[in-house]
Amino acid sequence: MDSNLSRAWKDAAAPFDGVTVFDDSEEDAGLPVLRQAVIAVIHILQESFLDPELLALDDWHQHDGFGTSGRRTRWSKILEHCQTDQAFLYFKTDDFMVFRGIYPKTMQFYLRVYVDEDSTAAEGMGKLDVTVPAGLGAAISEAMRTAGMHPSIEKAKPFFDQRAS
Repeated sequence: MDSNLSRAWKDAAAPFDGVTVFDDSEEDAGLPVLRQAVIAVIHILQESFLDPELLALDDWHQHDGFGTSGRRTRWSKILEHCQTDQAFLYFKTDDFMVFRGIYPKTMQFYLRVYVDEDSTAAEGMGKLDVTVPAGLGAAISEAMRTAGMHPSIEKAKPFFDQRAS
């Protein structure tokens, strides 16, 4: 996380005042399933939050809590990385449990994707969680389920508290 996200998490402020939808499977999802779920979630976020100024960062929250800085990005760029399993390796950070995080400057949501550091396009695995206002939780959950995941919904602050390194 960066300093803005970290402060919001500790203060239970947006987006951490909402819910986190995550895949509750015992095993990580394969890249094709993960990729389809990410695309479906992005479409919901695009419809719900019109034209946000996005930032992307490496999220070390579950690894060692190291703070990072966000880089400006756009939905079009993120969706380019979702076109094939090879392109989807953009979300791989080469460290255990370091997610790629995407959020708007307005702090309305937080999308995190983890691609296992040993993944290749042919054999990759990963995780997805999305933190949103509570009213979007059901739609995000259904999109993940349709893509082949087994989503659960938890309050966001406790979700991140439990996973802090």
